[in-house]
Amino acid sequence: MIRDVVTALVASLVLGLAVGGGFAAYDWRLNPGGIFRGPDGTNWQFMFETSFSWFLPIAVTAFPVLLAILWIYRYFKGRHEARQAADRAPHASTNEHLNE
Repeated sequence: MIRDVVTALVASLVLGLAVGGGFAAYDWRLNPGGIFRGPDGTNWQFMFETSFSWFLPIAVTAFPVLLAILWIYRYFKGRHEARQAADRAPHASTNEHLNE
């Protein structure tokens, strides 16, 4: 359970960083209105604000979604493994001749 929370947290942070950094780089390249870079160089404050404005909602939204996906996966994986173990176990009716 704790492992799932940590996994979802790390994955949501990485996803948020990737999306935030990607959109900030895309905006820097397009440079709408010259707000990201100009004759004085890159406006790093605006780059940070743009990447953070994408990072925060993506990471906050992705965390519970990823956690739910992990828990659903573990639930069905556990059911599948339990069913396989039950199918491999010898049944009492097939071994009755050994008890005689």
